[in-house]
Amino acid sequence: MRWLLFLTWLALPLQAWGADVLPSSNQAGFHSFIADPDLIYVLLLLGLIGLYLELANPGMVLPGVVGVILLILALFALQTVPVHYGSLGLMLLGISLLLTEAFVPSFGLLGLAGLSTFLFGSLSLVDTSQGNPGINPWLVYTSTGVLAVISIGAGRLLVKSQKLKPLNIQDNMVGAQAKVTKAITPPKTGEIQVFGELWEARASQPVELGQSVRITALQGMVAVVEPV
Repeated sequence: MRWLLFLTWLALPLQAWGADVLPSSNQAGFHSFIADPDLIYVLLLLGLIGLYLELANPGMVLPGVVGVILLILALFALQTVPVHYGSLGLMLLGISLLLTEAFVPSFGLLGLAGLSTFLFGSLSLVDTSQGNPGINPWLVYTSTGVLAVISIGAGRLLVKSQKLKPLNIQDNMVGAQAKVTKAITPPKTGEIQVFGELWEARASQPVELGQSVRITALQGMVAVVEPV
């Protein structure tokens, strides 16, 4: 997760960069474009979903990278509109509860609490007390529904992966090809290498060193092989 911290650290000078590098006319146009509450909300939502997918499935990398970039843009844009940071905190809490639901069995209670908290925080994110335009409520409801579907899908995949019977190397050995590392001279056993491991092996006929064989059966910790 070091790359996430690096990207977050990299975002700190963005505001200063925008102020010093962009011409004033371009700054005004950029600020006007990014000051749309609906656009800010979509950037924030997609960024949080990206981080959720990365944390729920470590190693995916791409959702986390895209999520951090979108969150950087969203946080930059949040400076152009009046927001309730308490509501932003509720949205983050909602995502945290959904992430916890994926790992802690709660019969859906944490997920429901997470969605409710996220919904309330989304609806009250922008301060409209002074006539400022707020986020379209239908966008909030739709986005919360999409987040619920993603959470349910991720939860089912996690449960399914936990129910899968863990496979050991022996489950895949029969039928696999191996290389003889010690000649087999019946009735004496020899040695083969399969999946990076060395196994004692026997055969019904002599097999020379370096010859390829196929495993036909396992007898305890001894592989029965035949020349390929």
